[in-house]
Amino acid sequence: MKDDTIRQLRTELLEKNHKIEALKARIKRLEEDMLEINATCLNYSEVLKTSGHVDKFEDLMVKDVKTGTPRRADKLINEWIAKVLPKKKKPEEIADLQRLAIDVDNYTAA
Repeated sequence: MKDDTIRQLRTELLEKNHKIEALKARIKRLEEDMLEINATCLNYSEVLKTSGHVDKFEDLMVKDVKTGTPRRADKLINEWIAKVLPKKKKPEEIADLQRLAIDVDNYTAA
């Protein structure tokens, strides 16, 4: 049963690759100066800027002084809040930490 499944998947993959190669050849015949790029994702910087990705995703980064690993500051703060919040007893301290957890996504470098 397993060998049949592997054989079936291999056949489907070969068929898919054949279709892709045929499509590439057809496109290259239509456009003489085509360049093929095999990549996960390509985006022009203007597309990212126009879509709001550049302005919206301005995550503050910090570096772990022990390991040198970069970390998102908001994630680090949220991890710390999750660690210390259960230990807090005073309602005002709990409220402050809960407010911080909500506000941390809105912090900027400015």
